[in-house]
Amino acid sequence: MSNETAFINDSEEFFHFRRIIPFLFSAGLALCIFLPWFSYSSFGSSISLSGIDLNEKLIFAALVGGAISMVASFVKSFKIKGLVHLFTAVVIVILIIAMSPQETSGINVSADMLFDAILKIATFGFYLFAISLLGLFISGLAEIAYESD
Repeated sequence: MSNETAFINDSEEFFHFRRIIPFLFSAGLALCIFLPWFSYSSFGSSISLSGIDLNEKLIFAALVGGAISMVASFVKSFKIKGLVHLFTAVVIVILIIAMSPQETSGINVSADMLFDAILKIATFGFYLFAISLLGLFISGLAEIAYESD
């Protein structure tokens, strides 16, 4: 009878860069929701929005996807782990695309204008989200390719 488990059980195995990097990206994805994403100051007043103030579906996907991806980091199979990380990133990107405003108050907003506006007021939480999402996507692809070799 085999004593094999689907999860790693050695801390040395977990701290290998192929496991710890996706774990950190997953943690960043889940934690960035609580950090400030946008901040704007004008005429002595300021406003700040954290990830929790944004779309509920995006919050849910980032929290649950980040948590599931963190757990997946402990799975032995790189292919399964990679598929979970890739699926999480793709679902969140689809949610972002689905909620992108195409038209605001009858005024057409181009993607370039929207992108420029976001970059002018974005803060650490937004950048952590973007880096974590991109990192999770790339590490998912790398894990699938690693298992295929």
